[in-house]
Amino acid sequence: MAAVLSGDLAEELGRTCIDVLGPSALLAGRHEAAIRVAPMYVIGGGTNDIQRGIIARGLGLPRE
Repeated sequence: MAAVLSGDLAEELGRTCIDVLGPSALLAGRHEAAIRVAPMYVIGGGTNDIQRGIIARGLGLPRE
């Protein structure tokens, strides 16, 4: 569950940085690395949809 939550939060942080700082945040600055790495939190641990299915199965819930 932590992997799903951290991936969602990382993506949301990246989007918020772009919204607040503008597209120039992607080019330079200390937030650039966080924005670039954010998708790896979701993809690296398996997509969030697959992770949610595994969690649901473990809890005995329907997969969808």
